Amino acid sequence: MLKEVKNWIQYYAKPGYEDKRALHDFIDCESRETVSSFRAEIIGIKNGKVSNDSLEAILGKNRENRYESYPNWAQLMIIWMVEANK
Repeated sequence: MLKEVKNWIQYYAKPGYEDKRALHDFIDCESRETVSSFRAEIIGIKNGKVSNDSLEAILGKNRENRYESYPNWAQLMIIWMVEANK
């Protein structure tokens, strides 16, 4: 469950490193297939397909607080992904 999001958290989204920057690094370094899987997982979060308990365990409560909700965070991630691919 959320394999690529966990990968992004572990290797790119380090404390003190902005999510947008971590996302751009992820897109630059990972394969298209990995980025596509990541995007699908993010869309699932945006659409409420993942429980808050699971998201809290993977993403952390601070991320929810910073963006007001996990779906809001996911929406921004989608926007940033589109911007990165322009």
